[in-house]
Amino acid sequence: AGGGKGFKLNVPLAPYTSDESYLEVFEQVVPHALAWFLPEVLVVQCGADAHFRDPLADLHLTTRAYETLFRRLVALADKYAGGRAVFTLGGGYNPDATVRTWALLYLVLQGVPLPDWLPEAWRVRWEKPLGSALTPTLHDATQPPLLPGERGLAITQRNRQTARRLMETAVLYWH
Repeated sequence: AGGGKGFKLNVPLAPYTSDESYLEVFEQVVPHALAWFLPEVLVVQCGADAHFRDPLADLHLTTRAYETLFRRLVALADKYAGGRAVFTLGGGYNPDATVRTWALLYLVLQGVPLPDWLPEAWRVRWEKPLGSALTPTLHDATQPPLLPGERGLAITQRNRQTARRLMETAVLYWH
């Protein structure tokens, strides 16, 4: 409202949004918004609850999408905020997916190579208190269930339309 109108973007994505659709909408919206806002610093909340194994959310992201997003956000911070960014943790209710997602964030921010395998001693140490087996690899060992072609296409098209409408509305405030 008032002077803040047009300075917040919320992109409501369809349930079961895949990596590809999420990343496409991200590119449709975020770089353009940053080019307009020219932030002094990016503050990024890096919840893992969009992961396909999360029991509360209904998005279907994999750790590969998270890695892509983290790398892209670092590049966007370099381009639009002089490299200044604060990455916070939050959200993520599947311990296996959450810990691997946040490990990816840490490794990407440190600029170190990503390991293929997680240390076995670490996994053994934490599997008992968690009461379940942990994925032995940094990236997901399985993929989200595939949606039938038409349903997946409909989700992608809906997300594109949402992003397009958002940007059409937002630019009215930006110019």
